Amino acid sequence: MHLKRFGKISISVGNKKHLKKACKGSIFMVFVSYISLATSGNRICNPMKQFPLALQMWSVRTQAAQNLDSVLASLASYGYTGVELTAHHYQLSPTELRDRLDAHGLKAAGTHGPCVDKTHLQQSVETAQALGYNRIGFNFREPDLETADKIKASMDRFAEAAELLKPYGIKVMFHNHWWEYDRLVNGLLPAEMLLCASSQVYAQVDTYWVAVAGQAPSDILKRFGNRVLSVHLKDGPMEKGKQQTALGDGKMDMPHVLSSLPDSVEWVVVELDGCNTDMMEAVRKSAEFLISKNIIRKG
Repeated sequence: MHLKRFGKISISVGNKKHLKKACKGSIFMVFVSYISLATSGNRICNPMKQFPLALQMWSVRTQAAQNLDSVLASLASYGYTGVELTAHHYQLSPTELRDRLDAHGLKAAGTHGPCVDKTHLQQSVETAQALGYNRIGFNFREPDLETADKIKASMDRFAEAAELLKPYGIKVMFHNHWWEYDRLVNGLLPAEMLLCASSQVYAQVDTYWVAVAGQAPSDILKRFGNRVLSVHLKDGPMEKGKQQTALGDGKMDMPHVLSSLPDSVEWVVVELDGCNTDMMEAVRKSAEFLISKNIIRKG
């Protein structure tokens, strides 16, 4: 039996009973194929593989609210080919926002918002179709993952969203903070439990918050393998509550992270929640850094 170490946590990789037993032994009674989660981690990217680059618009929320077209023009000039949206559309309809993106040669790489349910299904689908994306990311609050019961409720919501959106070709993924990776519940990380919700749910791995939680992002990327649809890249001091930096200017081991990206990654997304320098300059430097590593696909 081979043990792969995640910071202070040892996960059995060679024993397929580990995940299934852990899930069944909890209140979840989730019958999940270990192969779909563990052995998929072998599918790591070819060193020559390139990915499209997007910016999470939360990073430039202040600047975009003041002059959206100026921001979009700048992003295109920096080498970004897409943007990841939030629920805020700058008082534009989805069609109007799509026109703005098209004018600058940018694609919608996906969006973040509340977990989709039956009440919001039609609006979510219509917005996705108008803007041309097929990925929706959800955040789970720290209180949502405090106990096994709360995690089970979050898993149920996640699985329901995947089932509702599947007929429309839309995939769902969870975007993590540190609290999905800084604790064990019933022998598993909350992030692992969320992926147990359904074979139709995916992860958007925020590599910075994984590192802040004390885990190795490269190990998580290998572990989750083809369940990873996109990644969020940040850099900084790797401390909660501290301002972040442009990629390459902080403490993250970016080359190691980038070399561990699974083939399944559809977008590499820069996201800076706050920055200790001018945000637009940090966004530019981050794109420049990634392009210099020859992993960004142009056009």
